[in-house]
Amino acid sequence: APVQRRSKRVDEQSRLNEDKKRRIARYAAELVDDYDSIILDASTTVYHMADYLRDRQGLTVFTNGIEAAFRLGSNPSTKVILTGGLLRLETASLGSPLGTGSLAGIHANKAFVSCTGWSLDLDLMDDDLFEVQIKRDMCEHADSIIAIVDSTKFGRQGLASFAKVRQLTRVITDDGVSESQLLPLRKAGVPIIVCKDHSTQVLEAASDDETM
Repeated sequence: APVQRRSKRVDEQSRLNEDKKRRIARYAAELVDDYDSIILDASTTVYHMADYLRDRQGLTVFTNGIEAAFRLGSNPSTKVILTGGLLRLETASLGSPLGTGSLAGIHANKAFVSCTGWSLDLDLMDDDLFEVQIKRDMCEHADSIIAIVDSTKFGRQGLASFAKVRQLTRVITDDGVSESQLLPLRKAGVPIIVCKDHSTQVLEAASDDETM
C-alpha cells in the first residue's frame, strides 16, 4: 500500500477554526516579499500560510514543519531548509534537542510563530516542549517576530514560554477576540491586526489615554 505522507492529526487540526486560520494566514503571507528569508514554525496556521506563499519568488525558508516544507518546495525558486531533529509523525514536524542550534549563524528577515496560549506576563507559550525549544531558537534568529494566533488561543495558558512580549513585532488574529482582551498586548506596545471576513482592522499600540 502507498505511504500516506500527510499526518492525520495535522489534517484534523488544520480543519479546526479553518476559516479564521486562513484569514490570518492570508494576511501574514502579504507581509512576505520576494527574496525574503523567513522562519516558519509547524503550526496549522503556517500550514495554511504556505498556500499563499507558493507564488513568491526567491524565498529562503527555514522550518520544522514537514507539510509547509512540501508545499513551499513545489516552487523551484524557493529554497527550503529543514531545521533537523527527530521526525514526529503525529505533528508532521521536526523537534527534540537534536534540532536545537540548527539555526546557529542564520539571521532571517521574519519569523512567523503560533502558540497555544499566553503567560500572565503575555509571553507566548506552547504545550509541546519540543516545539518550545525550537521556537525559542527561531525567535532568536529573526529581525521581526510575527505571532499568528487565532482567537481560541486567548484566555489560555500553555506549559512553557518561548518568546517575551517585548520581542514581538506584531500579532495577527481574527475577530473572535474582544478589543478588551487585546488591550494588554497593546499596552505592552504590540500592534495587532484583526482579520475579519472581508476586511482587516489595525489596532496600534495603546496610547497614554487608553492605558489610564
